[in-house]
Amino acid sequence: MADTKISALTAASVAALTNELPINEAGTSKKVTLAQIETLFTVPPVQYLLFHGGVTGVYTLTPLTAATTEPANIPMARILPDLANATQMRLVVGQRIIGAGGTSCAARLQYATNGATQTTWADANNTGTGLSLLTGTANTVRDAGWVDLVTGAKINSCYMRLAIVTVGTVTTAPTLSFAEVEFR
Repeated sequence: MADTKISALTAASVAALTNELPINEAGTSKKVTLAQIETLFTVPPVQYLLFHGGVTGVYTLTPLTAATTEPANIPMARILPDLANATQMRLVVGQRIIGAGGTSCAARLQYATNGATQTTWADANNTGTGLSLLTGTANTVRDAGWVDLVTGAKINSCYMRLAIVTVGTVTTAPTLSFAEVEFR
């Protein structure tokens, strides 16, 4: 197809462009696929390290009773990302020991619903389940998978924290070597 103004294209010629677009670069006509153009606008996930225990350090859940616990030294495991353009999150932990007992025990990412005062928290993912610390494989990196962010977390300057939510009494404490979150 010769170089033509978009306004001069016929419906049939536009339909033929569904997989490729002609472009002119330095006087040379080339064809570019839509997949190639999409890669120009794909933003890689942004990763935040919530905490890391170092080579041998770990966080061991305590207390073992029903509670919402914030690991590490508060507020060291908190972050303040800009999530206005994010739609999804993925929680990743290095888990050394799998917990036992209790009804449930999960690592969850939470956001402050009252902004900078950081006294009221809600789950940031729309499923509200997090990553179970009572199942899986010990001494490995565990991935909760990509989940949608709740609308309330899709803001500039969103205060976030890692929380361990336990229901019932855990008889073996889960331990984590690190925790991180990715947003896209």
